[in-house]
Amino acid sequence: MEQVGWLPRASESCRWIIIIWRTTSGVFQREPRLVAHPQRHRLMVRSVAVMQTKRSATYGPILIAVLLWLFSGSEIYQRATIELNGTIVSSTTTCMQPWNNRCATEYLVKAHDGSQQSYVAGPTDKSLPRRLSVGTVVVKRRWALSYSLNGRQVADFPIFFYSGLLILGGGCVIWWLLLRKRQ
Repeated sequence: MEQVGWLPRASESCRWIIIIWRTTSGVFQREPRLVAHPQRHRLMVRSVAVMQTKRSATYGPILIAVLLWLFSGSEIYQRATIELNGTIVSSTTTCMQPWNNRCATEYLVKAHDGSQQSYVAGPTDKSLPRRLSVGTVVVKRRWALSYSLNGRQVADFPIFFYSGLLILGGGCVIWWLLLRKRQ
């Protein structure tokens, strides 16, 4: 798989996920100390067995939960805070070079009262579409995830996906609490 834009190769991203997972959620066991006293050998074997069964606190699940909540919460919040009401009078699309990826479209929207507003639609789910033609009437109310184009209601935000990520983050918190309770 070839590297495209700023995205790493698939094997590199998997390697980073594994490294992060191991460093944040690994169970760290104490290293047994070797003692050169033969009369305490039995006691030492028992204490090493006890040390190897104790688990230290793991913060991987709570870290994953926070990352999931931040990611999904920010996408939902940023989509909900968009407010547009007017007609598109101009649009300019720019892409990152040299691969022409991650395009963003800047719209100039003229409201019914004559005021003009600039809106930039980026390459994520939080943005409205990037290929709206000039003359399109856009109505997007604040705190709504859907919008209307020329009077037709559009609900294209993947709310089930982001809700699933929020629920998965809640599951990670429950997992973390169970791990802490077991200690």
